[in-house]
Amino acid sequence: MVITLTAILEIDFESFKEYVDCVRTVYYRILEDEIRIYAGRVSTRIPFKNDKEKQQILEWLRKLKQTKRVAHVKDVTTIEAFFT
Repeated sequence: MVITLTAILEIDFESFKEYVDCVRTVYYRILEDEIRIYAGRVSTRIPFKNDKEKQQILEWLRKLKQTKRVAHVKDVTTIEAFFT
């Protein structure tokens, strides 16, 4: 399955929490020092300094699963790389 995500607007995390109530599906990707979250046409980057901060963000995402579809994006491939 291939899912194409295009983020139009990047906002701060607190505003994102309010916005996420209006969408059905949330995608997130864990990077080395941040978690990127996409919902609708909006995205946010949440940097974390330690494992505790990372776990707090992931816990918030787990709670979202009660009312939203939450998908963990494990790898991203550009369209150019996908078709070569």
